[in-house]
Order: sequence, then structure tokens, then C-alpha cells
Amino acid sequence: MAKRAKQTNLPMVRAERGVVGQQMATVYHVPALTPKVSGPWSCEADKLAWTDAATRLPCIIRRSTHGFLCGYVAVGAGHPLFGFRGDAVPAGIVTVHGGLDYASPCDHRAPEETSICHVPDRHATREGINQWWFGFSCGQVTDLIPGDGAHAGEAQQLGLDQEYRDERYLFEQCTGLAAQLAAAAERQVWTIADHPRENRDREQRR
Repeated sequence: MAKRAKQTNLPMVRAERGVVGQQMATVYHVPALTPKVSGPWSCEADKLAWTDAATRLPCIIRRSTHGFLCGYVAVGAGHPLFGFRGDAVPAGIVTVHGGLDYASPCDHRAPEETSICHVPDRHATREGINQWWFGFSCGQVTDLIPGDGAHAGEAQQLGLDQEYRDERYLFEQCTGLAAQLAAAAERQVWTIADHPRENRDREQRR
């Protein structure tokens, strides 16, 4: 009789999976982050990483420890928003789900399956990548969070409906954010010099 595969809590990686026609560079399934209750999230990955085809900007979708998905896009050191806090980005430059609530350099120290850091190919080193990540989260009051009854109750009291934001939705939001960041770099209608130093070089983490 064949032995049954042993289940572990170790993350599993599976490459070459597509979302909305986009090939993913890396796909991670992390049992520690996967919601325990069943739902549309049960067949999703817990981290997806790819390079946006239109802008060539690195993108990541990652599940938070609370069970909902978050999206991230990185810009290089030459971008006018490099080093900006999310809440310091000038109004009208970026519109994304819930607003920007993450701004930080590559997280070199975290494990690859949970880090917000993009390695373009197997020959690259994390330490050699100089990128600044902007992110947003789908844990807003109108977002359904798997297994979070208190969060659902809050929305109900406010008379609001909730919807689970799946990886397809996150993909569309990430590519939209990448397009806006690329457009900001091309327009150059404002410069870093126009904004106080305190708006920059401070990490904004959840």
C-alpha cells in the first residue's frame, strides 16, 4: 500500500502559474497564512510575484496574517516617488483600493515566501536590488475577511455589504497601480524637491 504524503506547515512553491493571462514568476502556498475556513480563497496562493508586462515594474500579491490579500508594486531609485511614505504621495497621483498604506524598501531579511522583495532572476541577489515598495490592503470595512466575524459585524452595523477581494481583483489593482506609478515618472510634472524631506525616507509598514 502506498504511503500517504505527510502534511507539513512548510511553504510550497510552484512556478509558472497564470492569473488573468499573466505568467507568475513565483507562486507560494504558505499554510500558516491560509485561512482555516473554506471559501473562494481556499484555491488561491498566498504569495504571487511577477513583473508587470506593460511597465516592467515588480509586483507582489501576498496574504496577510489576518487572511486577506494585499498588493505591492516597486519603483527604482530613479523614480520621483522613491522613498516617499504612502500618505505623503501628492494627491491625484495614485488611486488604489483603500489607499496606499505601505511604503518600504525591499525586506531582505524575511523569508522569500512572505517577504516584500522581488528577485528578478536566479542570478540576482536581494542585497543588490534598490527598490521602494508601495502597497495597499484589502482589509477595509467593505472587504470580507475570511473567518473574521467581528469585522463582518462592524460592516453590518454600518449597513455596508462586504465582498472578498480575490487574486484576480488584486492583480487588476496592482497593474493599475503600476501604470499610475509609471505615468508619474514619465510626466515629471512635480519633483521630489517640491516636497519636504520628512515626506521621504521613512518606512510605512502595517
